[in-house]
Amino acid sequence: MLNKLADEHKDKIVAIGETGLDSKITTNIEYQKILLKAQIEIAERLNKPLVLHHRQSHNELIRLLKQAGFSNGGVIHAFSGSDQIAQTYIQMGFYLGVGGTITYERAKKTRETIKHIGLQYLLLETDSPDMPMCGKQGLRNEPAYLIDVIATLSKLKACSETSIIQTTTNNYNNLFSGELKR
Repeated sequence: MLNKLADEHKDKIVAIGETGLDSKITTNIEYQKILLKAQIEIAERLNKPLVLHHRQSHNELIRLLKQAGFSNGGVIHAFSGSDQIAQTYIQMGFYLGVGGTITYERAKKTRETIKHIGLQYLLLETDSPDMPMCGKQGLRNEPAYLIDVIATLSKLKACSETSIIQTTTNNYNNLFSGELKR
């Protein structure tokens, strides 16, 4: 069914995902792997990037991507992880999605990792309507709050908001060929 849908809409597809592995949900992890492998194959066949979800699953995601020989890159949605994991994804052609998590002081590991990663490897995201920004807990997350991510990233990296916007926009254009097909 996934292959049929992909083939029917291949001219409109920009990326495959959000897909991935989540060890915290009730869906069996082996079943998640079957679905992920199928979507990796589709992305490879259509020459499209992946948008990957992770939750306590980096090592297994990386293993499956390498096993499949996946080479189209993509974005690691809501990245949280170590410098080593970040570098592994970057070497595989992935950008790291940076969102509301970095607006929380308590997200020390993620903030420290993102601080040391070059802007040329980052994409901005909000995960609306979920994952609210610090100070906006209990409110519906909105795309307009992306400015909070930009402001926090500017402080962490000691660079201008304009530089962040320009670089991450270029990253988006590089990953998605600059246009969404409708």
